[in-house]
Amino acid sequence: MHDPAYAEIERFLNAPEKFALQRVTVEEARADVLERLAPLVGLEETGEENRAPLPFVVRLLKSVRDLPPYTRKTGRLSDEALAVREALHRATEPATLLFQELPEACGLDSFLGGEASDDAEVFVTRLQDALRELGRAYGDLLDDIEERIADAFALQTDGSEARRSELAERAQVLLSHVTDTALKSFCVRATDEMLDTQGWYESLAALLAKRPPEQWVDKDREKFEETLTQVAHRFRNQEPLYFEESKNGAGSSEAEGNGEDAVESKEASPAAQTNGTASPPKMRRIRLSISASDEPDQEAVVNIRLENEDDVDQVVNHVGRALEEADENNVDVKLAGVSEVAQSLLTEREASFSRSETA
Repeated sequence: MHDPAYAEIERFLNAPEKFALQRVTVEEARADVLERLAPLVGLEETGEENRAPLPFVVRLLKSVRDLPPYTRKTGRLSDEALAVREALHRATEPATLLFQELPEACGLDSFLGGEASDDAEVFVTRLQDALRELGRAYGDLLDDIEERIADAFALQTDGSEARRSELAERAQVLLSHVTDTALKSFCVRATDEMLDTQGWYESLAALLAKRPPEQWVDKDREKFEETLTQVAHRFRNQEPLYFEESKNGAGSSEAEGNGEDAVESKEASPAAQTNGTASPPKMRRIRLSISASDEPDQEAVVNIRLENEDDVDQVVNHVGRALEEADENNVDVKLAGVSEVAQSLLTEREASFSRSETA
């Protein structure tokens, strides 16, 4: 025990009922625990003052106290991480916490018994893993939010910034047209350029769940997933209606499956026009509409990354060869066959959204 400072003595004399003393014998097994635990909590020195449990416990409790509320409440953690979090939350005595409750939370026996133990290294490793899981829980939540948004809107780009730009560009087209309150609010936030990337994803999640993700409990996460599904469905349904607006931005092409000629837009983006140079768009967008007398109309906007154009060319070549090899000279028959294939693919595409929404 270190020599008390004058301020500590004064506090003790003024309010002795707020203080308690605990004698702890640091035997070999416990000393081994403290020695191995010291680097984990930032106590690199191995002096006499680091042979008392209290400095270790203070740092462990601080690491949990600094966690976002979401991490302190969620049940979506491993059993070990949940047990460690609970042990730290209900801690009352430093020695009991360090040598009994935390080891038991990690699936080991208490170090308070008199017998020697070889579990110190295992304990510290498991405790470190649990603390790391707690520390990254909120980051994992944000990663999941991003992936769910990417899946719901069929974003074709990779990386947080690129996905943000892609969704913002698509939302900008709808912003001045949609009247649905929820969809309008989403488009406003999706086109917000003031926030950093993490703040942008947090803003979308907060809108959909009606609570900032840092404050979520698990039912808020479920609400986010449910509302995201609804908003994304409306978003995708609205995109074909205002496709012409997007043709002034990213490169687009339009194919109507009801017999009209396909039209490809090669207009430069507004940014390129401003700079006086025609830069290639990041994304090619295609509106595909199939109208058949005996089937419901189907319409969708398909987004193709430039790096996928070679794959598109391969599909075009395969389809072209198949049409050439078909024993049919009637162009209308070929178009009807292609339209049925396109209709089947649109149905499959919509079904994939439904599967991801119920996953």
